[in-house]
Amino acid sequence: MNMPDPIPESAHHGLADPVRPQPVEPVTPGRLPMLQLLAGGLAITLVLVFLTSRLEDHGARSDFSAQAVQRFTLLESSVERALDSLVAAGSFFDAAGQVSRAQFAALTRPLIARQPALQAIEWVPYVPGQHLDTLRAAVRAEGFPAFEVRELGPDGRLRPVLPRAEYFPVCFVEPLYGNERAFGFDLGSNPARFQALDAARRQGRMVASARITLVQEKGQQYGFLLFRPIYRGAPATASETSNGALSADPASLTGYVLGVFRIGQLVSQAPAGGDGHPLDLYVFDELGKPGETLLFPAGAAAQSPRDLATGIHTEQRLNVGDRSWSVVIRPAGGILRVDRTASVIVAVAGLMLTVLLAKLQEQNRSRTKAIELTVAARTADLRESEQRLILANQEAVQANRLKTMFLASMSHEFRTPMNAILGLLHVLGRTTLEPGQRDYVDKISSAARRLLRLIDDILDVSRIEAGKLSVEREPFRIEAVLRDVLVAIAPKLRDKRVEFVLDIDPSTPAHMIGDGMRLTQVLVNLADNAAKFTQEGTIELAVGWTPAGEQRVRLHVELRDTGQGMSEQDQRAVFLPFVQTENTHRRKHGGTGLGLAICRQLVTLMGGEIQVESQTGRGSRFWFDVPLDLGSPVALAAPQGEQAPVVLVIDPHAGAARALCRLIEAFGCQARAAGDEAAVREQLLQRHFDLVLVTRSFVMDRVLTGLPVAQQPARVVQLVAIGASLHGSDIAGALEKPLLPGLLAAVLFPVEREAAAAQAALAPVRLTGAFQPAPPAAATIRADAAAPASSAHVDQRSTLAARLRQLLLNGDPEAELVARGLERWAQNTPDAAAAAELRRLCADFDFREALAALELLCPRDSFQEI
Repeated sequence: MNMPDPIPESAHHGLADPVRPQPVEPVTPGRLPMLQLLAGGLAITLVLVFLTSRLEDHGARSDFSAQAVQRFTLLESSVERALDSLVAAGSFFDAAGQVSRAQFAALTRPLIARQPALQAIEWVPYVPGQHLDTLRAAVRAEGFPAFEVRELGPDGRLRPVLPRAEYFPVCFVEPLYGNERAFGFDLGSNPARFQALDAARRQGRMVASARITLVQEKGQQYGFLLFRPIYRGAPATASETSNGALSADPASLTGYVLGVFRIGQLVSQAPAGGDGHPLDLYVFDELGKPGETLLFPAGAAAQSPRDLATGIHTEQRLNVGDRSWSVVIRPAGGILRVDRTASVIVAVAGLMLTVLLAKLQEQNRSRTKAIELTVAARTADLRESEQRLILANQEAVQANRLKTMFLASMSHEFRTPMNAILGLLHVLGRTTLEPGQRDYVDKISSAARRLLRLIDDILDVSRIEAGKLSVEREPFRIEAVLRDVLVAIAPKLRDKRVEFVLDIDPSTPAHMIGDGMRLTQVLVNLADNAAKFTQEGTIELAVGWTPAGEQRVRLHVELRDTGQGMSEQDQRAVFLPFVQTENTHRRKHGGTGLGLAICRQLVTLMGGEIQVESQTGRGSRFWFDVPLDLGSPVALAAPQGEQAPVVLVIDPHAGAARALCRLIEAFGCQARAAGDEAAVREQLLQRHFDLVLVTRSFVMDRVLTGLPVAQQPARVVQLVAIGASLHGSDIAGALEKPLLPGLLAAVLFPVEREAAAAQAALAPVRLTGAFQPAPPAAATIRADAAAPASSAHVDQRSTLAARLRQLLLNGDPEAELVARGLERWAQNTPDAAAAAELRRLCADFDFREALAALELLCPRDSFQEI
């Protein structure tokens, strides 16, 4: 450890002792009359200068107040004229009802020409979701063949809008030149714009938006949007009231007339008149977000009226739509210029008394010397205090370093016995126990796992603070990472009405090079938090990728939930260590608040940045991108020689069905989705399906009753929710959803056991795609007792079981389950293909995959009690 060099003892004693100031030479009686005369003359001069200065200040303040009122009045008139232009455009819609593009241009161009502050006027119709295609066709027929309603995607680029219940696209914009990017943009896709649109619709009045930056303007200039709602039947029912509201039904909304205003131009149209004081004018939005309240001038250091509260100034309020602007006017540079001519004259006259100061100079010099000595003494004291502070700071740094090393060391020491405790508890749980004893074992095991996770978090924090945490660069399979996440989150969702959706981009490379363990840790933390705070609804984990150069990709991961969400204040603190969003969370859910802090550090070490977006009561969204080296970026494809089946997915949850269909179609198969009994029956009557994937909550027997034999599906595989039991099903073949690509491939393309056995240690299903297959499904690999197991198979599995038992020293319960299962299964199940698959998985120490395959070959209950 690098210890700071201690400050030598001599350094403390080497500081100069404070020097006491020398006594001032006393004034002799002979100098007293001179001093009295000088003091009287100076006093009279100062009083006269003070009174004159007060009169000058009062006059300057009065002139400034008059100019400030005039400037504000001119600004208010300028804003009213600008808003009247938008009212005029809206009145044309009220009167005409339907306005063509040519009529809109003819109306708005004179308004824009007369009002320089208007950058553009736009027509934004209200379009229900089912009418979007009609609007798109109508605009294209008007001479815009490439017209498309667009929105901003996560990468900041424009893309076609996603399906929604309603849209607010910009259809008319004048002038079009310079505003092409706004043409077709769906304002409802932007949360800030939609908030203003919705407020205008509900209030029936003009509503202004928050500050926007006008990127197409020269120089830096801010602007704002003003929305005026237009209603059907406006000539008979709509009228402007005294507060600017329209007496119309919000349900009759047809759209908005939108004005884009330049704030700088509004202010420049109201210059200060006369030759008075130069003024600085500042405009702030009282409803703006922190850091976004300044409207004018752009780039000023002040961010709120409080920053200008010192010094002489005036502050008045200006109403723009439904927003309130604060207008602060102060002298240029914050300094009021005052004519000091009279004060100078008085001062010069008083300085004539300086002839009396001749005898006073000597005494002033002695006082100056005394002051210098005092300052030297104070400086010596400050230096000594500074040395003490430096020493204290070095001691604090050393103590923090020792604390970090202690935590790291002790965390390792705690983890070793905890792993042994967990392993022994797992072995004890497999023995015959009374119900009460089993309950004790389960509670002890649960508490020990929580303690082990806390120790791991403390160890990671210690490594981060000590700068010892680094990320590895090793090959890993993305499917193995996702399986670990599913295994970890399954117990959390067992008693909740939560649908876990796994949305994987089928083209995602199967093999990447990076730190798969740390990536798993981040995803498990995020998924655990989502499961913790989501009682019902949906948790969606989306995985995609984009190229980032030769043999390099950016893995994009996004996790969304419909849980309780967070406030803006909680979002700012959610990634800080030892911080939880509310105290009630700690009591209800537990935890130390280290998980998300560790996630941020790990993502940063991997070269990415994790972000969060949330609303209270509406759930949260976490996402991050990390750069990784490419392993095998090959798309999914069906095995050669096998016919692609036609698949029907039956799932009431539309998002889960859509994600599964997209994955099935990536294998070259045809997929259809149905969410209710009527839709399922209609699909089955229309065509024959080779495979039906049905959720457990769906009554399949009732649908199949009375169905013609020709329309009966060839295979039916049941899907159960994550964390639920796979046994006790009334349909042959049951799988846990969401399905990973490898397991899905085994269901879609079953291979005969004889062909699989010939492939030696390879998997029984081969794909040329990105995701290599996981263990085959229950519908394709079955325990077959038709022929006895050979002695060679028994010997191989016994050897494998012995190797797995050695790993029990690390307290791995999954390894213990696989070892015991293989020992029994080797004696009763002669399945060469499955044995080859298990050998491959166990050789790679992929015990979770081996355990999943083993559960499909023989029920868990048959080998857990061995």
